[in-house]
This record gives sequence, structure tokens and C-alpha cells, in this order.
Amino acid sequence: MDNKQSAEIGMAAGFGLAAMAQFPPSFLSDLPEWSRQGIGGIGLGLFGVSLVALIKPNWFWRFRGASAQTAPEEARKNDDDFVPMPEAAARAYGELRAIGSSWANAADSFAQRGVRENIYFAGALGGEVPIYGKHPPSRIYEVIDSDEFKRGVFADDGATFHYHGEKNPQYVEIAVKNSDLMSAIEKMKDPQYDLDVDVSR
Repeated sequence: MDNKQSAEIGMAAGFGLAAMAQFPPSFLSDLPEWSRQGIGGIGLGLFGVSLVALIKPNWFWRFRGASAQTAPEEARKNDDDFVPMPEAAARAYGELRAIGSSWANAADSFAQRGVRENIYFAGALGGEVPIYGKHPPSRIYEVIDSDEFKRGVFADDGATFHYHGEKNPQYVEIAVKNSDLMSAIEKMKDPQYDLDVDVSR
């Protein structure tokens, strides 16, 4: 069924409802007046909307499609605000290594001791920006209190956080906001925020 046929059917149905309300058949005659008026209003509304769809189909169906997509698009935009921690840590490491930053040098040093670069930068970002995660079985992001990071370690390249001695993660799908990540990387690039520590040992 194409859009034109849908509009024509809508007009017919709307006209039929309006007519039934005005000249009710026997099975509707016992309905109260306000009920019949409601049916008539629905019929007129359906007739009017269908008429617009028939007269200006391009505008109507484009508008309807845009309206239907608004909510999913907004949801996707909200999801897009978050950068998964493994990706965030890799981006931070890559950009800082490219300029020879002490932050990247420290990550390399810790990697030689068994601490992956992503895990190092997950911890480093945790000290600079709000960190978000989902506490199972919740599927909603929440800000993780910074004191939580004293109670455990990141795992899975920073995607999860476990309390010390706990097998199951306390938080999963850990992420940062994209704008926060960019701000943190720019701050770490600033020479005045270089790490003043010896990472050669």
C-alpha cells in the first residue's frame, strides 16, 4: 500500500466516523452525547490529517518521517557523547606519545612492569575527568565516585573496574565524555602538567 492509498483510506475512515457520530446507527444510539462527539472529533481529525497527506504528500511524509526519527537520533547523540575507556585511553596515549610527553613515557615504563598502557591511562584520566560506568545489572550510566578507584583496579583495557579481590566487576562499559577527554588530553599536553617523576626504573 502506497502513501496515496493510505491517505485515501484515512479520509474514508475519518468521514465514516464523523458520519456515524452525526447519524448514529442503532448500536451507537445508546451512547452518551459526549461519547458520540468524541467519535466525531476523532473522525474529523483523521479526515483532516489524511487530506493534508493527500494534497501535500511530500511535505507530510517528510515531516512524519523526521518526527519519527527524532527520538532515536537524540538517543544516539547521547550515546555518542560517551567514549569507551579503552578507546579514550588509546587516544590519550597516542596523542601524548606523538609529542614525547612524560605521560606517555610513564605509561611505557609501567608497561614494562606488566601494567598495560590503556590501564595506566584509564587511571590517569580518572584523576582528571569524571568517569562513567554501569553498575550491573543496571544499563544506565552513572558517575563513578573518585573514592571508588582507591578500592580496586581497572581491567579489560579499562572497560571494567573490579574491587580488590572481587571476581565480578563493580562497573562495566566504563567511559568518559568526549568533550572531557579532549580537555584532559590538551591539559596533559601542556608542559606545566608534565610528570615530574623518574620513570626509568
